[in-house]
Amino acid sequence: MCKKIFAFLLAFSMMFTMSVPAFAAEKLNVPKANSDYHVMWDNTDIVIVTLNFSGNKSACSAEIYARPGTNKISATLLLKQVTSNGTKTVKSWKKTVSSDTLYLDKTYYVASGHSYILEVNASVYRNGTVEYITASDRDSC
Repeated sequence: MCKKIFAFLLAFSMMFTMSVPAFAAEKLNVPKANSDYHVMWDNTDIVIVTLNFSGNKSACSAEIYARPGTNKISATLLLKQVTSNGTKTVKSWKKTVSSDTLYLDKTYYVASGHSYILEVNASVYRNGTVEYITASDRDSC
C-alpha cells in the first residue's frame, strides 16, 4: 500500500514539475519604404509619398507613375495629425490628370509637437479598368 501511495505522489509531482516550452507569436514584418519588397499593381508602376518638415511647415508630395495606356489618374492627398484617438485630417488636396503621371506638391503649416501621416488615395484608369491605390508616409514636426 505504501508503494502505491509513493508511486502516485511521484507521478503527481512529475506532472507539475515538467517544463513545457511556450512559444510567442512572431510579429509580422511589413515591408518598409526603399526595401526590395514592392506592391504589385496592375495599372500602376510606382507610387511615391513624401512628408518632410522645416519647422512647422510641412512639405507634402505624391507622385504616381502608371503604366502605358493609362488615360486618367484621380488622387486625394490627406495630411493627418496623429492623436490619442487615432488620426484627424487637417488638410486635403485633390487632383485629376488625363495622363499616366500625376504630381502633387503642396505645403501647409501645422502645429508642432505632433506626428503626421501623409496619405494618397488614387484611382488609376487604364484599358477600361480602375485600380484603387493607397500609400502613405509618416513624420514628426
